[in-house]
Amino acid sequence: MNKIFAILIFVAVAAYADAKKRCYPVTTSAPAPTPAPAPKCGRNEVFEACTTICDDRTCDNRRGKACKDGCEPRCLCKSGYVRDAKNKCIKTQDCPPLKCGVNETYEPCNTFCGEPTCKRRTVHQCGGGPCTPRCNCKDGYVRNDDRKCIKTSECPAPEPRMIID
Repeated sequence: MNKIFAILIFVAVAAYADAKKRCYPVTTSAPAPTPAPAPKCGRNEVFEACTTICDDRTCDNRRGKACKDGCEPRCLCKSGYVRDAKNKCIKTQDCPPLKCGVNETYEPCNTFCGEPTCKRRTVHQCGGGPCTPRCNCKDGYVRNDDRKCIKTSECPAPEPRMIID
């Protein structure tokens, strides 16, 4: 019986020692990974670690185009600057005039937020931002849902509102 007891104690001590080896707390940790340095951006550009602008603003597309999913790090033109035909960031007012569509007029310095549409006829001036050149609908015209300038009288009638008691 003593022999079996000795074997059991030996197995128990061995198992305990093995378990202790696996359960020791880690006292040192690996150093945190250092983030990659931001790329060197060009003149009048800023680095954005997470931007949703896929197409940078250009003289032809002053708003840029938003990405569909996620974000990506990249250099973008500073506020008030857009990319020219040579891919350089220039002041927005230094762009050539936009080519406006039918029933539109070119405004070199627009300070209004939005523009009149069939659904929203009035707009207000933006506060504090830079003026931006853009094409606005001529007087008496508003943008429809297809972004075309049409006569205000050609807008579809507003949908009737339901009142629920």
